[in-house]
Amino acid sequence: MPKRLTDNTKWRDPWFADLEPRQKLFYLYLLDACDHAGVWKCNFRLASFEIGQQYEESECLGFLSGRVEVLPNGYWYLTKFISYQYGGVNNDAVGRSVQKVLNQFNIEIKVAPTKGLSSPYLGAKVKDKDKDKEKAKPAKKSRLDIELDKL
Repeated sequence: MPKRLTDNTKWRDPWFADLEPRQKLFYLYLLDACDHAGVWKCNFRLASFEIGQQYEESECLGFLSGRVEVLPNGYWYLTKFISYQYGGVNNDAVGRSVQKVLNQFNIEIKVAPTKGLSSPYLGAKVKDKDKDKEKAKPAKKSRLDIELDKL
């Protein structure tokens, strides 16, 4: 089951706020039902069944104008999905998988440059504060040292 990020400020977005409740439900359904590249195979019969409301393609295209791109073979592409979920198409495993789907549908998106993550093999960076604390601690004395101090 894929995990998705959700924008909790969408409820304050004037476009979303102006939708009727059943339209909001369909939009949220689209965000959940699309694949990891933001492509949804149109199935209004299934969507209507799962949501519990009747939907028609022309009605949905009306209120989703500018948010979806109609693709050949009955697919829709959610135009802002990739930029929100991933910040663009990166050159990593997920990005290559997304790019593969986009290529299947001839959707062109500019690949975002990636900084890359540091290697976990390098270990954690030791901060100077930690080094100073270690130096400031007095060394524990052994029994022999304590006995010698008594003499």
